[in-house]
Amino acid sequence: MFPIKTLLSLAFPLICLACGPSCKSVCDDQNECPNHPRENCADYCRHEERTAHDKGCTDELDAYISCLDALDNLCALDLSHDCTQQWQALSKCEGTT
Repeated sequence: MFPIKTLLSLAFPLICLACGPSCKSVCDDQNECPNHPRENCADYCRHEERTAHDKGCTDELDAYISCLDALDNLCALDLSHDCTQQWQALSKCEGTT
């Protein structure tokens, strides 16, 4: 029998395959931008994640959040050229376009 600590150490890398930037961390960063409407990030992300899950769009949401997180200047976000493909894929999947 393996001790629980050993089992957890073996499982952790598998759990973190899905680790990456979170909606909340990107939202919190965007809330730091001047002239950006403040969001309640916990509520906003809960809604976005639930919608993506219910519509089978979690991969698209993850790709969009990862793209936003990779931007050099989130405060200068312009969806006409920043993360456009990811945004369109998410919108199409969720049926909002």
